Amino acid sequence: MELPELADRKKRARRRGYSRRPEIYTQDHEKLLGYAKEEWKHIGRIYDDENTNTCHQCRQKTKGPRSYCEVCKTRYQFCGDCLYKRYGENVNEVLGDENWKCPVCRDICNCSRCRRRKGWAPTGLMARRAIELGYKSVAHFLILTRRSGTHILDGPEALRSVDTNKRPKVRGKEVDNALQKKNHHSEGKKRKKKRQMRTVEIIIVEDEDPS
Repeated sequence: MELPELADRKKRARRRGYSRRPEIYTQDHEKLLGYAKEEWKHIGRIYDDENTNTCHQCRQKTKGPRSYCEVCKTRYQFCGDCLYKRYGENVNEVLGDENWKCPVCRDICNCSRCRRRKGWAPTGLMARRAIELGYKSVAHFLILTRRSGTHILDGPEALRSVDTNKRPKVRGKEVDNALQKKNHHSEGKKRKKKRQMRTVEIIIVEDEDPS
């Protein structure tokens, strides 16, 4: 059963023209996912409008290496941060692969423009949440959770629709679901309020006899 707030978001997405067709992936899409051998080291965003090219994902001009595609060459370039967080690939490794194809040419790009073109809602700030759930990147989350008719929801609602009773494991450690943390916080407030009510003392002030 869907939560009322999720149903409302889904209706708003339909009104905006999203979800025109179900977002379902196949085993062929899974084979197109990349896996970095080494972790990408984030160096911070240093903007340079004159000497750098725009990243297709974040549409920012920041210093650092850009990807190079065998098919489109430099038409769709990705910065190191977006390529790793969104697709699980290291830009330094793909630059050494002459046969590497960018996510756009592989038809797995999850940027807002490409998703809108397909009638799907943008994913929003999904990168950190996808990693917390145990997935390599946003692309891995979308494709692995929507394979062969296992469609959940479109857009940002997808992360919120994950079963909160399941606790996925990452490297042997359980990852708490954000909704569970929220419920735990609210329950703590209720327990604190009950303790305060039990400790309330009723003080009866008697009027003094003026005589």
